[in-house]
Amino acid sequence: MNRFLSDIELASLGLALVVFLVTALLGCREWLDRQARPRQLSPEDQEHFVRRDRRRSTGLSILCLLALGIVIGSRTPIRVGLQPNAVFLGIWLAIFGLIMVLLMLALIDWHDLRRYARHKKNAIGRERLTILHEIDSWKSRKSDGDPPTADDSLAP
Repeated sequence: MNRFLSDIELASLGLALVVFLVTALLGCREWLDRQARPRQLSPEDQEHFVRRDRRRSTGLSILCLLALGIVIGSRTPIRVGLQPNAVFLGIWLAIFGLIMVLLMLALIDWHDLRRYARHKKNAIGRERLTILHEIDSWKSRKSDGDPPTADDSLAP
């Protein structure tokens, strides 16, 4: 059967191709990010990145399913005879469900990244305070006229 694609089928095919392309680009970006990541990470950092990688891989899989659903859904007839097509309705409800899952994954990723960044920021602040206290104690010992010791060095 040689039939041309309707306008809606052609537009849906174009949308699906764009979704596949975006998925491929995001997949490449994730792969490059994993390759650039240092191998020696703290257990907390490892846990964060494992959870993030799992979420993002799930998101990429869902995007592929979404693109496939768009192609299939656009080619499924809306009606069978005079009755609505339950398969058509099921496909498009599944597509909307996948979009909701993607949004939830994005919100969870955003929240987790904020929590991780806040923790790192607090760790940097604590380290800064420790260094400032060491500098103050070094200055106070130096101003008291104590001879410098090997511990007075600020060099690591």
